[in-house]
Amino acid sequence: MKSIITKIFVLLLLGMAAASCSFVNKDITEPEAVSVHAEGAQAPASPNFHGKLAVGDSLQSCQKCHAADFSGGTAKLSCATAECHPTISVHQTGILAPTSAKFHGKFLLATGNDIISCTQCHGEDFKGGSVDASCANQFCHPSIPVHKSGILNQNSSNFHGTYIVNSENDMFACLSCHGEDFAGGDVGVSCNNSDCHPTITVHKDGVLDPTSDNYHALYFGETEYDMYNCQNCHGTDFAGGDTGLSCTTCHSGITVHNTGITDPASDNFHGKYMNLTANYDLTLCITCHGDDYTGMNTAISCETSGCHEQANGPEACNTCHGDFNNPSQISPPNDLAGNSETSFKGVGAHEIHLNGVTIAQNLECSQCHTVPSSVTADGHIDANDGAELNFGDLANSGPTAAEYLNEDLKCNNTYCHGNFAFGDVQGNNFNPQWNVVDGTQAACGTCHGQEIDGELSPLPVGHFPITGMTCSTCHLTVVDADNNIIDKTKHINGEADF
Repeated sequence: MKSIITKIFVLLLLGMAAASCSFVNKDITEPEAVSVHAEGAQAPASPNFHGKLAVGDSLQSCQKCHAADFSGGTAKLSCATAECHPTISVHQTGILAPTSAKFHGKFLLATGNDIISCTQCHGEDFKGGSVDASCANQFCHPSIPVHKSGILNQNSSNFHGTYIVNSENDMFACLSCHGEDFAGGDVGVSCNNSDCHPTITVHKDGVLDPTSDNYHALYFGETEYDMYNCQNCHGTDFAGGDTGLSCTTCHSGITVHNTGITDPASDNFHGKYMNLTANYDLTLCITCHGDDYTGMNTAISCETSGCHEQANGPEACNTCHGDFNNPSQISPPNDLAGNSETSFKGVGAHEIHLNGVTIAQNLECSQCHTVPSSVTADGHIDANDGAELNFGDLANSGPTAAEYLNEDLKCNNTYCHGNFAFGDVQGNNFNPQWNVVDGTQAACGTCHGQEIDGELSPLPVGHFPITGMTCSTCHLTVVDADNNIIDKTKHINGEADF
């Protein structure tokens, strides 16, 4: 009996030993499978370099001895050191699966390492390096080479904005890692923040397509951001900035959008821009704000309260000349340059001729200018300095054509100021100074009259003597005994009224 028990015990020991050996064998890599540890294993130039040999099986052979996270394992020799491969532990099951906790994008974020560490094996341009495994391909990260030292330094040749414009890739390639809205995506690193690019989310498929829901103009109408944020990348003048991508190619008038655009006291006031730079080309505004200026795709109307509330919006006459707050005051003051003093030729005697004539009827704009039917009418806005003078019927009622001398600021040969002849009766053809409004340019006797007995008389040259009479003796419906005009419709009207 004792002999039987002894034999059974020996058999149990042998069985346990066999089981233990079987377990160990499964955990030990066969010698022929570790050819990576040959001469030259640490030399990148060697055909035996471990990186080249290990890439074939995605480093799984290494994990058998060095552990799943490459921290040492049974070999007690870590690959994941600062001197070797600080980010090698990213290579675990699930590395390419965005839903896995081991996804490489999540690993980099969680460990505090950045993708620059990957260049140690995959190369400075991420196109393979010593391991010949490229991250920069159309299936993975076509724009990953942007991630180099200096990526955030605007003065560096590796600045990411410069990379995007110089490469064949566009920023849509960034979406694969940073998410459709650039808010972080699988890597959790947001481009869309106040310190970087708060408006970058406008860059989606369809950003340049007016029919797309992602059209960039719609974005600004729907978000709290304004286009000043675009200046971070496209430059303060929107001409390209660090990216070299100009917005002015499409929006030639976009440069008006600077701080102070709505402040009349600012040098950047849009009215000054339209005058000094754009020559009042309102088609620049229509591109984004619509034909009726009510916003179109931008949803930003020019006809809001306090802006262009008058009929025709920005195309109203008093937008550029006259009183901006009074639609009925369309003539200077103010002139196109904002001047209100009568000494400026753009102001001159406009107010008197249109609203302040005391000896005749007020004139219409058409008596001196060709009134445009619209803001874009031929001849209205052109390259000429100042407005053209095209005198109307009244001014040209005299024997010679009326003209304006721009250099002298004088009106010559106008019927209104004495270029007339009624039989033998002739006017003085006085040529008034346009920017003198002290009353001397239209005083009684200036346009018709002569000096009699040392005094200026309103009696025209060629008129028969009126000794003992006054003008009112014959022209009693026009003037009183003191030579005051009593019916303005009958004076300076092209006729001799009695």
